[in-house]
Amino acid sequence: MELINELKQHPDAFSKVYVHDTSRLSRDQVTQAVLIREMEQRDVEVVFVKQPSTNDVTSDMLLRSINAVFDQLHSMKSADDAKRGMKENILQGYRAGGPAPYGYMLNRMHRGEDKHGQDITKSYLVPDPEIAPIVGEVFDRYASGESMASIAKELTRRGVPRARGGLYWDTNPVRQILDRADTYLGKLIWNRSGDRERRRHNPRAAKVRPEEVWVVKADAHEPLINEEIADKVKKMRSKQSKKSVYVDSSNLLGDLAWCEKCEQRLQGWGTNRLACSHAVRGNSDCNLTSVSQSAVIYAMLEMIFKHISTKKNTQLLTERIIKAYEHEEDDGSNEIKRRFKKVGKSIDKWNRVIDGIDSPEVASTIAQEKLSPLLNQKKEFVQELIEIATRKPPSITREDVQDALIILRDNLRDIDIKSSKEEVVSLLKLFVLRIYVDQKEKKGLKSSKLTIHWNPALISENTDKKSPQGDSTVGICGSGTGNRTPVTWLRTTRPNH
Repeated sequence: MELINELKQHPDAFSKVYVHDTSRLSRDQVTQAVLIREMEQRDVEVVFVKQPSTNDVTSDMLLRSINAVFDQLHSMKSADDAKRGMKENILQGYRAGGPAPYGYMLNRMHRGEDKHGQDITKSYLVPDPEIAPIVGEVFDRYASGESMASIAKELTRRGVPRARGGLYWDTNPVRQILDRADTYLGKLIWNRSGDRERRRHNPRAAKVRPEEVWVVKADAHEPLINEEIADKVKKMRSKQSKKSVYVDSSNLLGDLAWCEKCEQRLQGWGTNRLACSHAVRGNSDCNLTSVSQSAVIYAMLEMIFKHISTKKNTQLLTERIIKAYEHEEDDGSNEIKRRFKKVGKSIDKWNRVIDGIDSPEVASTIAQEKLSPLLNQKKEFVQELIEIATRKPPSITREDVQDALIILRDNLRDIDIKSSKEEVVSLLKLFVLRIYVDQKEKKGLKSSKLTIHWNPALISENTDKKSPQGDSTVGICGSGTGNRTPVTWLRTTRPNH
């Protein structure tokens, strides 16, 4: 792909690509064919060193297709062999890989040597004497009716370490412990989860395979809980999981939203929430543990609406957009044109020198040493100018900008971020450089303050006094823990507010 990208930028960069054999390009037939086709469309020949050419296009294509089939079969066979090996490990009571679950640690056993003399080791689980009791405590407290949030809060208060480090507990590590009831009964389970490729395209897809395809080995290690507690917790979790819905904890704002106190980028947290990573992990006295992502976005849209709602600001913004467009429109082409003109003068100079030389050998040497590099530079400048002209957007007028701002103003209040996430974020990034969020708690209620750093090319201190100027501050009031955070000036018909 890097070679193809290089070709797109510099079509004459190379004319051949040498590959050891077809499997080194890709073991997937479709991917291999697409890559070869991309090269051929750009007049680049793909040469496979271990597949000599027959000088017949049809025969070469047939041989390449046959090799591609064997490459994919070999890949599939290797995957099957690996899965068979992991399944055999489980049936023998050994781990198939990965870190030990919380409450256990790995104990490695020497099982011989391979053909290279390297030790072969197998691992199995043994209870960790320090943290194994925590697992039983979590199951007992949950089975007695205590919530996961309450359990997490108590573990945090006592300073109990988490599996991957840190002392701050939330519901996620507690949930992971409860969902591994079978493991804590002494069972090894393999092939329980999978289909990562399917879930990558559909995050709502089931993460757990049907139980009939699981590979289970009972009494593989010492249990940490009993059957009665495990069955009760599994029934409780089954009822709760049926009520649960898909949670989108992604951070739509990306690099825009930051914690004002910690100078850390906010992360997605729970259902449509943002939080400071330091506050979540308990690494500081920061209080920003939950703020509504929708509230932040709608507050920003409201500030933008206020700015473009007056005729004066619309005119000022139009001039700024035209100015920014004209500045961007150059895109370095003037400098390239200047250097192109300078190279042209040098070429004319050396052509006159060569014309005045009687000796063909001397003229050829000068042309090779002096003229040829200048001609190559000229060719590169021409190519750069063509690329700039290709990606340059069409010309815009003040009427176009004003019409676009009017359309934006008329539709801004009706935007639904759930159905227009990418468009809304792109709009915010156009007007805003960075948003700093500060959160304070008083009498059990959390209030958040947004400090907005506007794009100086569009919004600055020269705008109307009633509009956002330079760095603006906005207050968002609400509990900070639920999914409904009201924004005082927003209409109540908006979702989640």
